Amino acid sequence: MSLPMHTTKKCAVCGMESEQIVLTSTNTFGGGPDLDLRPAEMMRSTMCWWIQECPHCGYISGSLDDETSVTNEWLKEDEYTQCSGLSFLSKLAEKFYKYYLINKADENPEDAFYAILHAAWACDDERDAENALLCRRLAIKEIDAVIRNQPYN
Repeated sequence: MSLPMHTTKKCAVCGMESEQIVLTSTNTFGGGPDLDLRPAEMMRSTMCWWIQECPHCGYISGSLDDETSVTNEWLKEDEYTQCSGLSFLSKLAEKFYKYYLINKADENPEDAFYAILHAAWACDDERDAENALLCRRLAIKEIDAVIRNQPYN
């Protein structure tokens, strides 16, 4: 069983507080993850709680109090507000895409990879094949960056 909980979070960008939902526990049944790492149910249905969005400024993170280099002004730029000109069928995919953009701005390729991969999964759920493919292509670029920056032993 998945257990969400309501909590109040202070946004790292605008400083405003808002009520958010955090996932306190979940589980998976059945086989392992899909080939693209997507977990089995029940965890698979909890994606809407994996990220939080500030209703005041639009900052998105795993936790709204996570530090970031982005500013209120950055969050108002068209690249962010318009999702790079993409039109997603899923609001959840749009949120994960924006989280991807934030991680790119923060120069965090590993979190950018997971954010854009999660956007692809959300596109899959809405049968948005075109954007799912685009997100997976971006995920490949991000994981390549992660691999290139790893020291070899």
